[in-house]
Amino acid sequence: MGKKRKKSEQILETSLILFSKKGFYSTTIPDIANALDMSVGNLYNYFPSKDELAKSVIRYSSDILGEKIREINK
Repeated sequence: MGKKRKKSEQILETSLILFSKKGFYSTTIPDIANALDMSVGNLYNYFPSKDELAKSVIRYSSDILGEKIREINK
């Protein structure tokens, strides 16, 4: 796994946790960046907006859920 992909996954996982705890509208990009110890500008290099980040979080979590369901069905 590449370094950029790994960092993207860290951002997605952290965002999912914060969205779950604080809600989407109450969670800011600076909140996510601070939790990851990275700058807001750097986070925007991975995701151009909070809405795009949220869409990616949904896809990411859906992919994980789908994989778990496939494992169970085997």
